[in-house]
Amino acid sequence: MRRSLLVLTFLLLVLGASQLSLPVDVAHAQSGSYESSPAPDPDGGPLDGTIEIALIGDINTVVTRQLAITNTGATPLNITGYLPATGYTLAEVGAQDPLTIEVGNPIVVAPGGNRTLEIRCTPTELTGNPANAQLRIFHSDTVVPPNPAGEARYDLSCSGRSPNYNDGSPDPMTYFNFSNVPVGAVSVPINLNISNPNTGTAQYSTTLPLEGTVSIGPGNQNAFVFSDDPDGSKTRNFSLSEGGFQSFPVACRPGAAGNNFATLTVTHNAKLGPPSPRVYELSCNGTVPIFNSSVTVSGAPNPTGIVGIPSGTTNPPPLLIGATTNNSRPIAITNTGDATLSISVTTPPSTPFSYVVVPTFAPLNNIPPGDEARIRITCSPTQFGLQTSTLVLDTNDNTNADTVTYTLNCIGAAPTYVPVTPSTTGATVTITPSVLVGNTSAPGTITFGNATDEPLDLSNPVLGGTNPSEFAVTTAFPIEDVTATGGNAIIEFTCTPTAPGTRSATLTFNTNDPALPSVNYTLQCTGIQPGFSSVPAPNSTFNFGNVQVGSASNQPLELRNSGGAALNITNITITPGGGAFRIAGGNPGSVTIAAPISPATVRPRRSRCVANRLWSGRSMAR
Repeated sequence: MRRSLLVLTFLLLVLGASQLSLPVDVAHAQSGSYESSPAPDPDGGPLDGTIEIALIGDINTVVTRQLAITNTGATPLNITGYLPATGYTLAEVGAQDPLTIEVGNPIVVAPGGNRTLEIRCTPTELTGNPANAQLRIFHSDTVVPPNPAGEARYDLSCSGRSPNYNDGSPDPMTYFNFSNVPVGAVSVPINLNISNPNTGTAQYSTTLPLEGTVSIGPGNQNAFVFSDDPDGSKTRNFSLSEGGFQSFPVACRPGAAGNNFATLTVTHNAKLGPPSPRVYELSCNGTVPIFNSSVTVSGAPNPTGIVGIPSGTTNPPPLLIGATTNNSRPIAITNTGDATLSISVTTPPSTPFSYVVVPTFAPLNNIPPGDEARIRITCSPTQFGLQTSTLVLDTNDNTNADTVTYTLNCIGAAPTYVPVTPSTTGATVTITPSVLVGNTSAPGTITFGNATDEPLDLSNPVLGGTNPSEFAVTTAFPIEDVTATGGNAIIEFTCTPTAPGTRSATLTFNTNDPALPSVNYTLQCTGIQPGFSSVPAPNSTFNFGNVQVGSASNQPLELRNSGGAALNITNITITPGGGAFRIAGGNPGSVTIAAPISPATVRPRRSRCVANRLWSGRSMAR
């Protein structure tokens, strides 16, 4: 009803104006003049695609645009109502609630005055929200705009702004497959790259930061880490300004043998790009190093003979830790087609692997039909155990082998020290028989071997313990290049005891066996020496008592050996000579008394003796 009255009023005013031929400013003087900034749609008709009022703001954030209405006429201008488009509101500046306008309760703008209102929108999309919207304001100016009378129309557009999300590497929803990784080792990382690219469209401005998190888990969460901080948090936060880029290196560190699976989840605030969250699958197989494995180069099955599998054996000997070896493995590539085969290395192997293109064969990027190219792989391991890498080739054989991947495995092998005699390290090695004090023994021996054909080296022998100065290592050190094929090796040592009894020392030396870098043994020998004693004891007095002249009286003297070695007695004399005292049976000059019992079975206080009788008058041998 109110709309009809407005239209009727408008028609009457137009008709009256034409009959009276009133100037425009006179009509305005009767009705008030409506002007606004921004101006309404110029033709007042259907939307012609011109955006008169565009609101651009962050998604889900209220954005506003002011509409200034001015009365340039001489009479009051009444704003009697409005129709906002869906998703938009018209309100007083600073007010919370939408504006309420009725015919009986208009907004009155005095002549020469103005009124500022606010158009509000909360964008929920990046495109126009809603599309092709229109705001209609009804007023008492029946002259401007002329069609429709008493109405101003504004085309509206409300667009949301958002950061942009791009995860171009790796491809979305792909596996992070780390293949075989030794238990406890950190694999070569795979990078998750996230960027906030500039779209080049002002309407969808990316000046807003791209924010979110990258999280490892759930699943076997502990088997996967960020390789730049493997013991840190499983969650990383990021904030990227327009054009920003960040890389997250994800790696596998298995704690046990077997397969491990988890997820990598990215949450973000972008409305451009793929929706949040983004989920990637993580997988790797924990392996235990196999010490008798060897370098292997294996690849995909031969794709119709276009790109060949590696030639030669797949189980060469292990490579020594730290060695710069020429024991490399070739990959032979043959072109069995009828056009030139072109190959490029898209992913070279990582350390400790290296590769060269053998120049005596065809160039890798230009292999004629029927010809062959060759890549030689070399491994120079610097640590013990399994090390892996990949070699990825790209070819122009798009039908059979567009991309070929070779898996490279290398074992860092090592020599293994094997005690033979004695059969355990740390054991006691005894020199037999016993050694006379001050004399040097015959050599004692330690026999050892090597369980592998990797050269075993021994160095830096050190004697310690109780009597180190009484032992000497007579085998020259360093001992080098002991291998399983070369048989066992011997270390010789001697003992020169300085006192009787058990003498001991410890022998320690180093090896290049990483599992046994230091080896020790206890060396032992027994020192022996003679022990002189007599009955009666030395410095005793022989008392012959009263002896009749011309008669003889005998007194025995027993010379004994109480030690562990033969006793030599020399120069037995009675001084002064030629008197009444004689050695019965004549002077023997010297006597040797053997040790009473072998050192292994000696019984205390048991000895042998040589008995002589001393007499005065004439000699009697006994």
